[in-house]
Amino acid sequence: MEKKAVPGTDSNRQKAEEQLKKDQSEKAAGRGLHTLSYANLYSGQEINHELEVSRIELQMQNEELQLALDKATTATALYDYSPAGYFTIESDGTICEMNLNGALLLGKVRSELVNCNFKQFVSTGTLEIFIDFINRAIKSDSRQICEVKLIKNKETFIDVHLEGFLSVSEHKCLVTAVDISIIRQNKEAIRLSESRLKRAELASKTGNWEFHLDTQKVYASEGAIKLYGLDKNTLEYADIKTVTLQEYRPILDLALKKLIEENIPYNVEFKIKTHDTGQVKDIHSIATFDQEKRILFGSIQDITERKRMEDRLHDSELYYRTIVETSPDAIIILNSSGLIQFLSQKAHEIFSLQSANPLGSPILQWIDPEMHESAINMFNDILSGIPESKHHEYKIIKNDGTTMWTEIHGARLQGSEGQTQGFLLICHDVTQRKREKEALQIAHDELKNLHDNLDEAIFSVDPVHNRMLQVSKAHEAIFGYPPSEFYQNPMLWYELVIAEDKPIVDAGFPILASGMNLMHEFRIIRPDGQLRWIASRMQPTLDQDGKLMKVDGIAYDITDRKKAEIELMAAKEKAEESDRLKSAFLANMSHEIRTPLNSIIGFSELLSNPDFVQDGEFQFAQLINKSGNNLLAIISDIMDLSKIEAGQVEVKNRLFSVNHLMSDIQKEYSFKAFERKIELKLDPSNPTEEFIINSDQIKLRQILVNLVANSIKFTDRGYVEMGMRVKGDFLEFQIKDTGIGIPAEFKTHIFERFRQVESQDTRKYGGTGLGLAICKNLVELLGGTLWLESEHGKGSTFYFTIPYLAESR
Repeated sequence: MEKKAVPGTDSNRQKAEEQLKKDQSEKAAGRGLHTLSYANLYSGQEINHELEVSRIELQMQNEELQLALDKATTATALYDYSPAGYFTIESDGTICEMNLNGALLLGKVRSELVNCNFKQFVSTGTLEIFIDFINRAIKSDSRQICEVKLIKNKETFIDVHLEGFLSVSEHKCLVTAVDISIIRQNKEAIRLSESRLKRAELASKTGNWEFHLDTQKVYASEGAIKLYGLDKNTLEYADIKTVTLQEYRPILDLALKKLIEENIPYNVEFKIKTHDTGQVKDIHSIATFDQEKRILFGSIQDITERKRMEDRLHDSELYYRTIVETSPDAIIILNSSGLIQFLSQKAHEIFSLQSANPLGSPILQWIDPEMHESAINMFNDILSGIPESKHHEYKIIKNDGTTMWTEIHGARLQGSEGQTQGFLLICHDVTQRKREKEALQIAHDELKNLHDNLDEAIFSVDPVHNRMLQVSKAHEAIFGYPPSEFYQNPMLWYELVIAEDKPIVDAGFPILASGMNLMHEFRIIRPDGQLRWIASRMQPTLDQDGKLMKVDGIAYDITDRKKAEIELMAAKEKAEESDRLKSAFLANMSHEIRTPLNSIIGFSELLSNPDFVQDGEFQFAQLINKSGNNLLAIISDIMDLSKIEAGQVEVKNRLFSVNHLMSDIQKEYSFKAFERKIELKLDPSNPTEEFIINSDQIKLRQILVNLVANSIKFTDRGYVEMGMRVKGDFLEFQIKDTGIGIPAEFKTHIFERFRQVESQDTRKYGGTGLGLAICKNLVELLGGTLWLESEHGKGSTFYFTIPYLAESR
């Protein structure tokens, strides 16, 4: 059988043959058999031989495949878990494949990133860099690099170093991505640190240097180079010697020699003349020496300003010493124990110490013993750092036995580390001022006593500094606040003024500012809620420039006077109104009484006429009867109102049915409504059950009849409706009509006696104007309330309530 040659299998075939022979030899040796001749076995065993060789060859191939698979698995693991990100990217940026770390760099899982475009993860600022990088990698056969910023999520950006090259077999770009954010941050931190050090050196005018003895080379910071005024980036030892002024060079050489040979600290001050501007500067330099490395490490600092300050301080000390010695006030310095360390010339004069030497003695020896405790408290306050809020005045007993008053201002003297070294006292002779102040206080107290005994509130205001100079005791009685409140808040009186009167008060400020006296009246609300009327007179004081500097004034309560004026005015108006109403009532009553009387007298004369036709007798009798009833109703209304106002009407309660009462009235007055071509009806929503109440039936009937009659009289079309409903412990009645209605301006007067809606429409209906007033009085007599709702031209609804006690039947 002829075998086909398979490329790469000759070696495996040979190894399989050798392995088969080896196996057969071992088996034969193990069984003790002789080897058969090849010729005899060829015909029967050739196929088995081939099969065995193929089996061994296949087994070897499987082993090689397993080994290759293990290597591939290892390579895949290395690929996936590499600290770098690996991507296969097409020329348009589409991601074909990536390792695990590549997906982590983009903040996604691999399944979400396949077929996504890498560009969407590149920040806008570095997108063009990335596109150029891909184009270069695709078009060239060399490795390309770039650095971009990737968007890991909405709030996180990372800096990434990319390296890429073209895969010739796939024509795709193989990209390696390494997160360099930490490296970038470290570089930035180093840069910032170096920048801060550089700025610190330049700001503080300092510099650092190293001097290598063996090489004679100097390494200096930029601050040191700038300090010497050099225009180069390096500093040489010769430069240092050149800029140093001639007289200081020996000092530097000696100090350097002692540092190197004897390890004596190098700490020198010298002057230089800079290379660039020729400016002379004072320099302070310190250095150490590393003997093992033979390197000097040092720093320099520009102390020119400090030297100038020291010179100025010396001059200032001389200046202030002159001030102290010539000051009109006594200046004293004490140590921390209160003992005198220094006295100015003026202090010797004030305390009569011309021949004494008080240094080392306590300051308390000259202060009145009664004020020792106050003086000690002053020193304690100074030690505690409490800000001085007032002047301290002390009675001084001088060496000659006389007394004086001095005003003392104190301050704590501190050492360089903040410790207390003593006290500085400035003493001003205020004896004369004290005497004048006491005299002024006496006069002020006398004036204050006079003001406090007045009922009027006396005040004085400083408008420049917004403070009260004087507030008398009467302010509390008038405004409701003690004087102390006005001292704390000078505008307290203005805050009490009611809003309506503030414009009156505001208008007075310009008058005062112009220098004119002012008098005005306004109202305030006291803290107890009382409304009070205040009258105020004020006199301004202007300075030489015409500016307002003080206002003196007096305020007094005129509430009682205002009340009397208001009551007098109200009484006058009420009297005039009452007189007008009475006149109108009498005129109306005259008309109302004459109308039925004229009918009675006229028709009576006709009946007594001999020529009177008997056929009209019955009709005239009816007219006489109707007029008589009208006259009787008018007189009854007048009598009822008179009794009510005189308090002669008694309430007589008894049990009765409200339903029956309303039904009776509806039936009784339906004919009158019919005569006016309208309907009088009961509200269909009235309760159907019978209501038995305990009240005055006659007065309730009078109220309902008056209201119904009134509604019928003023209704030309439509209807009048009587309604009732229960509201808690009250019965609420309503009489609703579709009549002429009541204008809004008359609603508040409609229930007053002698009142009618005075219009052309209502005069034609007549009446005394007493009906509704009687109803209101009767309702209130029964313990209820009467009110109305009305719209002009659309009708009215009268409501009233009365209490009731329901009885079940």
